[in-house]
Amino acid sequence: MSRRLLALLLLIPFAALSQLSGERTENLRAGRFLVADAKLRDPNFVETVVLLLRYDEEGGMGVVMNRPSRIPVSRALAGMNEAKKRTEPAYDGGPVERAGLRAVLRTKTDPGEATVVVRGVYMVTSDKTLSNALKAGAQPGDLRVFLGYSGWSAGQLEAETEAGAWHILKTDADMIFDPEPETLWQRLSSDATRSIARMFNRPGRLQSVSDRHW
Repeated sequence: MSRRLLALLLLIPFAALSQLSGERTENLRAGRFLVADAKLRDPNFVETVVLLLRYDEEGGMGVVMNRPSRIPVSRALAGMNEAKKRTEPAYDGGPVERAGLRAVLRTKTDPGEATVVVRGVYMVTSDKTLSNALKAGAQPGDLRVFLGYSGWSAGQLEAETEAGAWHILKTDADMIFDPEPETLWQRLSSDATRSIARMFNRPGRLQSVSDRHW
């Protein structure tokens, strides 16, 4: 990194960095990743990648994608016969309703009681739908179970985004079911940093994370 580039980055206020990298609140919508900025120190969201499952005028709701817990799915879904042999971990989805369960399912067919997140990926909150998916043999690479979720009231997520807390990225099914979730934040965060750095080395229109992913 050149001295000039380093000096420029140090001079950019935290809130302004979000604006330079194109983090516009109109980009917020269900099916996007929220990648926590390295400066975000809220213990609930340090180095997290959140998948937005719902976003509207009342607020937003999502699940943390890169925090597998020590609780196996068989225990998280205790009482559901189809889950008895599932040894993969449930994920720590967030601090809200820790006793509640949500799942994200990748499937080529409509699973029934579920909400589309992106093409081929659904949010599941119905026990029946989740049970049917397990019966059908959904593998860990196509099904993730979450303990709790992350929630924002009206205007809260917009304010955090404008303050530079989150980088917004478009997703697809492969990104959502990334096989190495523990390193997902590091990889996406590094990508965002490189994109911001390139803005200062490229003539003409500024290039950004949002330019490349939208």
